[in-house]
Amino acid sequence: MAIKTFLVPVELGNHLAPTLETALLMAKSCDGHVAGIGLGISYVVVGPMGGMVVTTQEIDEQTPVEDLRKAFADHMNGAGVPRAETPGPGLGWNWSGEGVITDAELGSVSRIYDAAIIGRPDPDLNGPRIATVENILFEGGRPVLIAPPKPLPQIGKSILIAWNCSTESARAVSFAMPLIETADKVTVLTVEGGTVPGPSGEELCNTLKAHGVPAECKSMAASAGSVGETILSEAASQGSDLIVKGAYTHSRLRQMIFGGPTSHLLYHAEVPVFMAC
Repeated sequence: MAIKTFLVPVELGNHLAPTLETALLMAKSCDGHVAGIGLGISYVVVGPMGGMVVTTQEIDEQTPVEDLRKAFADHMNGAGVPRAETPGPGLGWNWSGEGVITDAELGSVSRIYDAAIIGRPDPDLNGPRIATVENILFEGGRPVLIAPPKPLPQIGKSILIAWNCSTESARAVSFAMPLIETADKVTVLTVEGGTVPGPSGEELCNTLKAHGVPAECKSMAASAGSVGETILSEAASQGSDLIVKGAYTHSRLRQMIFGGPTSHLLYHAEVPVFMAC
């Protein structure tokens, strides 16, 4: 089964054009469908209700939805992509929803799409947020493709699988199989000291080869003690145009405080990263 439907949360900013270019590249490769949806900057409200403390998420800062819709439509129309209100055979796009939604609501909306495509998060909050990525991963249960600041001319010809033997890595590989099976080159990278108990990279390679995938296995020590830096360095060395990785094998709180491979790739990857957890 191909990856055919893509959800793109739309916010205005420098990240939007490269994100849409990445979405178009993915959609054109599979005659897929791109759906845009307006995303607002939100904040959490904490208050009492019936003797309990509850939290809600509300829109704080809002760009008019018409501006978001126009930016998305102009990009799609400029690329010659036909409008189609519902996904169907062939390339197409549509706008979803009447207004902007919160990160929390986005998690629910994303459940019917094969993948969401989001710009690389900005630690200064001037662009995509980690919360946007996490709501899709954890609440939507869908994979996320992180688009780099500069779009690549192609995606998925040379794939690096960052394999740490975990459940999250297994899910990422499973979601990404339609891409993996059509790649010209697939490298399964295991970084020593960055794994959990589970099947080895060599065992994964054997399984991929059973699917006709030209997979090669590589194991190496972390450079300067950083698993994330090693993954990105090896991807550059291999000429990879896509990294497949399980997200948050370690807890999100731990990665927020101490850092980790997921956080490092989210903030620093210069190639698309396909994540699931």
